[in-house]
Amino acid sequence: MVRLEVITGPMFSGKSEELIKRLRKAQHGQKRILVIKPKTDKRTENKIIARQQKAEGLGFEPHDELEAIPIGSEEELRNLIIEKRPEVVGIDEAQLFGNWIVDFLELLMKMRAAPNHAGEAPRGELLIIAAGLDLDAWRKPFDPMPALMAMADEIRKEAAVCFVCHGKFGPAVYTQKKGGTSERIEIGDAELYEARCRTCHKIPDIE
Repeated sequence: MVRLEVITGPMFSGKSEELIKRLRKAQHGQKRILVIKPKTDKRTENKIIARQQKAEGLGFEPHDELEAIPIGSEEELRNLIIEKRPEVVGIDEAQLFGNWIVDFLELLMKMRAAPNHAGEAPRGELLIIAAGLDLDAWRKPFDPMPALMAMADEIRKEAAVCFVCHGKFGPAVYTQKKGGTSERIEIGDAELYEARCRTCHKIPDIE
């Protein structure tokens, strides 16, 4: 079986938590897993982290974590696939990879699904689970997520609780950028970003 699952939504919506939960389930099933994250995400070292709101309601704290390998190129991922021979690949912050990841994963899935030269059965199981933002802070589709979602066998869209109205006007489906630069990709956390509902979200006015 070859399968692609995508977990998406705004920041603080529990995407990494859901990814970790699915990867732990695969571990319990004694599957070989490979977990990757982009090298550009410097918030953590060699791990992905699920966070939860602090009991006092101010900020977030680590809730769960899983070891991950930071990569920055197609070649690095290809070498890891050859070395680790995973049955499950977990990808966190998928929106921070270039569009190369779409072509690579599509090729990988085709290769694993195809029978060999002797016409024998496909090469075995491959489950890819990618988590990432579907929209940027300007509400624009965040490549390469749209292509991954189009390829996916399953899409799970998470929502967060709005930092401003706390759910009064509906779930938070957008990521609000509070400051920083006008760059689309700027690594940060709660000091730079919030989850906002459709009513409370504002297009960033940043020079």
